[in-house]
Amino acid sequence: MKRFWLLFLLGLLCIANLAQAALESGGFAGPDAGFIEKGNSNMTVVPNQLSFWGNTYLSMPVLIKEAGLYKVLISAWGSPAEDPRGGKWPLMKLLLDEEDICTWEVASQQKQLYVSPAMELNPGTYQLKIAFINDYAADKADRNLFFDGIALGAVKGKDDYPVVMFKGRPAASFGKFIEGQEAKKAEANVAAASAIPGFYPEKRKIPEYDSPTVPKQQINVTLSNGLSYRLDQFEVTESLNGKWKISGLVNSTEPFDPDVDLDTGYWREDYNDADWEEIDVPLDWYRKYPNARKTDAPY
Repeated sequence: MKRFWLLFLLGLLCIANLAQAALESGGFAGPDAGFIEKGNSNMTVVPNQLSFWGNTYLSMPVLIKEAGLYKVLISAWGSPAEDPRGGKWPLMKLLLDEEDICTWEVASQQKQLYVSPAMELNPGTYQLKIAFINDYAADKADRNLFFDGIALGAVKGKDDYPVVMFKGRPAASFGKFIEGQEAKKAEANVAAASAIPGFYPEKRKIPEYDSPTVPKQQINVTLSNGLSYRLDQFEVTESLNGKWKISGLVNSTEPFDPDVDLDTGYWREDYNDADWEEIDVPLDWYRKYPNARKTDAPY
């Protein structure tokens, strides 16, 4: 009879776990929780374990009923593989509504509890992700990440740990928690490690520069008759803007010779240009003569 009731209670627990719609404060979710979604086929489910075989993630809804500080606890372990580019152990990243919260190096083949920084959350539903971000394999070595449970708990201060049940046991009974490196600190550490210190040479004293060029307004010429002139007095500026006469366009497959129009005598004062067109200068040539534009030749 005792065995019957034990199996009955276990069945009720399984049904409650499957019926649960989200991870709530004080709650625990194992790998078989019905609300956990796999990112892609790089993850497989075996009894009591989710295995990340490549870069992928699992996601789940998180329901917060009261505003406050909350931390996440994750049970995970990994398999190592030396990468010539650097790194050996899997990196596990925590995201909440696609915002990076923290990253852990899962540097153990034994199960350990990994704890997130405190997150200040208001009532509502959030989407939580656990991602494996540095998959690598070489020869017989294969870097992978393994997961078998997650819990969420409220904390009073940022340095406190949540008092929750994890796999039916107090979380504190699992030993020391592995702290996650906050996203901003991780980015700062990477930037500091890769930064090259700047080189700032001492300022050099530049000697005073005396230009040999004299502005034209300062150049004066005195002739033998005593008259004096400035160079800028001989500047004449005349605008070419206005009405111009043009004989019209002539179709040609090649540029005209320079002397092609000399025989017409167009430069003479008595030349009759009555049948020439009048144009405005300046002028957009192809707006005035759109049919003359060619796209298959440079002229």
